[in-house]
Amino acid sequence: MPQITFRPIYGIPANANLTTAARQERVEHVYKPFEQAIRTEIKKRRAKLYLMITIHSFTPIYHGRPRDVELGILHGNDTRFAHAMMAHIPSPQVYDIRLNEPYSAQDGVAHTLNLHASANGLMNVMIEIRNDLIQTPDAQVAMAIYLTQWTERTLHSLSQVAS
Repeated sequence: MPQITFRPIYGIPANANLTTAARQERVEHVYKPFEQAIRTEIKKRRAKLYLMITIHSFTPIYHGRPRDVELGILHGNDTRFAHAMMAHIPSPQVYDIRLNEPYSAQDGVAHTLNLHASANGLMNVMIEIRNDLIQTPDAQVAMAIYLTQWTERTLHSLSQVAS
């Protein structure tokens, strides 16, 4: 488990003052099972698997300042799919979409992508959604549809290039 998975924005009370034993318990009961589950799924599906997407949300206010970015397309070691997505942003562009914002690999957020996707030759991307855009079930469904269509369009464009 990485010591710091990202540069902390605010303290996380549940992580404050953890003893070595408490930290190790989290590693054993949360981190390792999660990582093993990912490894197992990749191994099971490897013959058909070529892309890993992780999706997260972020706060619209950072240190008291509003963030303009609405969707972030982030990459770790492998830039292929992130750059392809940026080249195929749906038109008309309804969201403020930026590459490697509000975070980037330099912030340490690409751990899962690098550990599991890049290490297995999978294209990969992390999508960050500003969480005020997905506050309701209807907004979540709308965002899921938007991202699915965008991802499918991007995959189709890559398959055309490979043909």
